[in-house]
This record gives sequence, C-alpha cells and structure tokens, in this order.
Amino acid sequence: MTHKQIQHWLMRGAFAFALLGFSMFAWVTFVPINVQVQDAKDTNHLQTGDGSATGNGQGNAPSLQQLQVFASIDLRRPLKDPPPVQVTPPPMQARLLGTVYEPSNPDQSQALFRMADGVQRFFKAGQTFTEPGGVVVVKRVGDQIAWIEYRDEQRELTVSSP
Repeated sequence: MTHKQIQHWLMRGAFAFALLGFSMFAWVTFVPINVQVQDAKDTNHLQTGDGSATGNGQGNAPSLQQLQVFASIDLRRPLKDPPPVQVTPPPMQARLLGTVYEPSNPDQSQALFRMADGVQRFFKAGQTFTEPGGVVVVKRVGDQIAWIEYRDEQRELTVSSP
C-alpha cells in the first residue's frame, strides 16, 4: 500500500468512528428511558417476613429503616496514621586501636582507628571521618583514650586489648 492509500483508509476509519459516536449521542439524547417506580404504600404489602420475594423484581432489597441506618454512618470521620517508624542508625563500626600521646604537645597527639572497611588510619583532634551511621569528630586524644562526638553524642573510647 502506498502512503496515499493508507491515508485514505485512515480518513474513512475516522469518519466511521465519528458517525458511530454521533449516532450513539443522538440515541442517548432522544430515546426515553421509562422506569416504573412503585409507591412505598404499594410495596409494604408485597414484602414477606424474610424479604425473599417482593414481587417487583428487585430481589432482596434493604428496607427503608436499613437504608436510614446506612445513611447515618459518618464516613468522614478522621483517620489516624500509625506512629512513624523510628529507624536507628547502625552503631559505630570504627574501633580505637591505639594512641600516640604527646603530653608536651597535646595537639600533635593522634588516635589510630580501624575503619569499617578494615583500613587503619590516624586522626588528630579536630579531624572527622564518616561512618555508616553518621560523621565522627575526634575531639581530644589522650594516653590510651580518645574523646569523640558521634550522632550529637559525646563518647569516650579506650584502647581495648585484642
């Protein structure tokens, strides 16, 4: 098929769908729908005790009192969300292995840490390193002890024996 033939068939299809849509619109607009509604007085004598056969073709329809109960239910009541889940970050994984303490010049003292990935690094007071749970700031280094700040909490780490 050529491009012109494809275009011609597409135009015919579009015209057919437009004609079908117009005819459906006209049918819905001009054909009346007749629904017969019986008066409430007429249906009271047709209902039986179990509501099985009403005679109007609706089957087991709820009564007026049941519908009023359903209508009185407050569907716009406030809904409550569950409390938020508190996710605690993992504990600090770096370990203090030792310190190089210089009492005459404490600013030059260093702390040796084994990081979470197994690498060993020295840090002076004021230096930081990153942990999975947050940032660790080395505050001071002493003899076999280091003071750090981790997750807004001051901690004192001592060198443990292997």
